[in-house]
Amino acid sequence: MRNCQKGFTYPLTLSILLSTCLFLTMSAELLLTERKIAVELAAIQQQDYYFIAALKKTEQDFQSKNMTYSGRYFFENATVSFTTASAGVPQQQKVTFTVKLNNRPAVEGYAFYDINQKKMVKWMKKN
Repeated sequence: MRNCQKGFTYPLTLSILLSTCLFLTMSAELLLTERKIAVELAAIQQQDYYFIAALKKTEQDFQSKNMTYSGRYFFENATVSFTTASAGVPQQQKVTFTVKLNNRPAVEGYAFYDINQKKMVKWMKKN
């Protein structure tokens, strides 16, 4: 058998080019996926921030004996509305928060305000 140089170089070059293209395609897809995850994470953190800010404002209002049963807070990129209802436990109020970012679906959260301790004792996000 003769060792032919022409028949060896083309398949080797083709396989190197194909593997390089495959690697670059996988890297680009990974970059796009990471970017989408970063945008989603930023939106979730922004929702959490507005939820906590509204919770603190509501707690301050309740501590100053200004117990409103419903209201709305306006932020730069979001609107937070809240309603209060009696919890199953005496001396506690259940506050339901709805956080609506400008371009995201609404997220609900709950907090329980203890009238004796004058602070929020428990809170959680529903979604």
